[in-house]
Amino acid sequence: MVQEDKQTKDAAAPMQTLSSHEISTERFAIVEDKILVHGQVRPYSYVKIKSGVCILPFYQGKVALTREYRYPISSYQWQLPGGCIDPGESPLEAGRRELQEETGLVVPPEGMIDLGWFYPSYGSTNEQIFLFAAQVSERIPPQREVSEVMELYLKSEAELKQMIARNEFCHAAGLAALLRYWTRQELGLL
Repeated sequence: MVQEDKQTKDAAAPMQTLSSHEISTERFAIVEDKILVHGQVRPYSYVKIKSGVCILPFYQGKVALTREYRYPISSYQWQLPGGCIDPGESPLEAGRRELQEETGLVVPPEGMIDLGWFYPSYGSTNEQIFLFAAQVSERIPPQREVSEVMELYLKSEAELKQMIARNEFCHAAGLAALLRYWTRQELGLL
């Protein structure tokens, strides 16, 4: 289900990779390529990130959000649960696992609604995020990673829309999931 590598996506691509160098870290890799475009050799760098999931969970008639401390920007941020897809795991399986690990919210496979996928910044990363809405069936204690400093909150959709309007909810994958969900709901596709 994850999209194919960039080399196999478009055989007639207007850019040709001449060389590629990758600097790997634990979470991602920085790729430094030399490409041929319009007859000229140019550098092109981007961040290679594992595919991930973002889940829009509904619990007790409200949207379940987390407020998590985000180290790169040194602040607590509102967001929807999500994370990386593990090797051999489907996006749906990853969504259920991440939701349960981060929040303790449990959803059966039939409670997951596929909202498609998107690229959050395809000019600078190859990251692909799969979006789901989830009808939660129960809550158990979460099993968060040591580096996850977060709390769970329940907000009505009206409260969430106010948070978005006030620029308090800035989570890109969460905004994409909400837009997909509300658009499909408005069009009668849910």
